[in-house]
Amino acid sequence: MEQRLIDAIEKVEIQEVESRYEWAVDEGRLDVLGSLFTADAYLTLQPRGIERNGRGEIVEWFREYCEDWGWRNRRHYVSNFDIRVQGESARVRFYYFLTYETEGRSCVAWGRYDDTLVRRGDAWLIATKLIRSAAPRVIYLDEGWAGLEQMPVSSEEWQGPRGT
Repeated sequence: MEQRLIDAIEKVEIQEVESRYEWAVDEGRLDVLGSLFTADAYLTLQPRGIERNGRGEIVEWFREYCEDWGWRNRRHYVSNFDIRVQGESARVRFYYFLTYETEGRSCVAWGRYDDTLVRRGDAWLIATKLIRSAAPRVIYLDEGWAGLEQMPVSSEEWQGPRGT
């Protein structure tokens, strides 16, 4: 029973890190974002082919996203967490749905995160973040999403992000 309680606590702590990440992105809080990643963290965005290595490059990319892209009123909604803890590291995958506005129009985006977190002292930090966008272009609500390529959802196919 005691190990099950420890496992549950770790999963809640990990989900809290991911939640703080979503809030920080939505609010443009670069200071908070930086504190959630390891110094040598790795970020990948698919299918755009964007890769950033190290906390500094990652925070700079998020600065561009939060300040330069013109996406305002961002709201991330996340669900279906699959958290697998193995010692001092954890693999996490979950879906996101994003609403935002740009150029005076309401937009949506969605996809999946495949992350690796590591324990550093008492805290869990993001070591790798793979953002898989199922809608890699601006989708205006009047366009819809029918016919867009779907990402695989099979648990057997899931390999997770680059190892740490």
